[in-house]
Amino acid sequence: MKNHQKINTYTGKVEFFKYYEKLANELKAEDFYYAFAFQNEYQSDEIKKYLKGFHMKLAKKNIDDRAIFDKKIETIAKKTYSDNKNIQTKFKDFHIPVGLVVTRDRLLQLGWKPEPFIVEIYNKSLFKYYCDFFMENWNSNEAIELTKEALDKFNYKFYPEALQKINNPKDNKLALKVVQEVEKIENSWKYKHNSNKRDFGQKVKGETIKLWSVPKNTAELLEFFIVATKSKRILEIGTSAGYSTLYLAMGATYNKGKVFTVEKLKTKIDLAKDNFKKSKLDNIQLLAGDAEEILKSGKLGKLDLIFLDADKENYGRYFDLLMSLLKKGGFIIADNVFDYGHMMKDYLDKVLGTKLPNSQSDRRVISYTLPIDNGVIITKKIKD
Repeated sequence: MKNHQKINTYTGKVEFFKYYEKLANELKAEDFYYAFAFQNEYQSDEIKKYLKGFHMKLAKKNIDDRAIFDKKIETIAKKTYSDNKNIQTKFKDFHIPVGLVVTRDRLLQLGWKPEPFIVEIYNKSLFKYYCDFFMENWNSNEAIELTKEALDKFNYKFYPEALQKINNPKDNKLALKVVQEVEKIENSWKYKHNSNKRDFGQKVKGETIKLWSVPKNTAELLEFFIVATKSKRILEIGTSAGYSTLYLAMGATYNKGKVFTVEKLKTKIDLAKDNFKKSKLDNIQLLAGDAEEILKSGKLGKLDLIFLDADKENYGRYFDLLMSLLKKGGFIIADNVFDYGHMMKDYLDKVLGTKLPNSQSDRRVISYTLPIDNGVIITKKIKD
């Protein structure tokens, strides 16, 4: 069967603007617009202003709108689309096929010198190739590569197609919006706790309590890891504003899973509850109270994956309780190995230990440390 091809060209500003006006009207909510963007169109204020307006029209229709930019224009691009909550952007510091757009049923090759032009290509094979190519680039990031690396270390069979369904903004659009809202207050949110003892994740007595959310790369790692391992029952100790919880829950939606998350500071509990409500995710259960008491309550049942991001010095005690809750083959992921590993010594002795006869390591587990952000250690339970 022949692969028919049709090519149309449009040259000059008048034809360029006319074509994009028609395209904006033509695209429906179920369509998509994926673009590899480059510098030239953002060097012209007129073109930049027009493209900003075009993407706002897509936003009004809730069209799946994504762009991969050259890292060199990250500041300009973020400023241009700062008020557009629909467009999803990523920035790469390696070569991309600049000026290429994949949308609906066609490819568009855009150029800007000596004047704007569009080459419109209808070719099913090319269209499919560049759709796949765009998504490979979109999903290619440090978190995915490290997910693959960790699973390989645990001899866990990895299915790349399992991650291809992630990152569709339409799946968890409201949750992604809430994630962005938390990112905006991450550095400004503060709470002063008047107490003579260190609590609520404080590293020293009297420290101002902040959100202390995980970095985005680590949050994405959690999401990818849950999808790749098909984890369904997930526990998080240390909710804070719910930033990592939302990523855990978004990952769990693909497996029809549920997230239990523990927090004891009321101010953070109220903030997290509000964020969960706005996200419209219905697979999160917030447990208010002391983590150790909740772990001892017997109400959690067996778990597939546990994420630790709370009071570091108590990880060792939590570990002993968590092992009875964790299924064989399940995982514990602990954050802050690089910056607060000294506070996690008991825990690290148990999950890492040494090869010496008097090692304190627990023989029921194997662990692997990932060099991402503040350092993440992943521990797998290999026997009961």
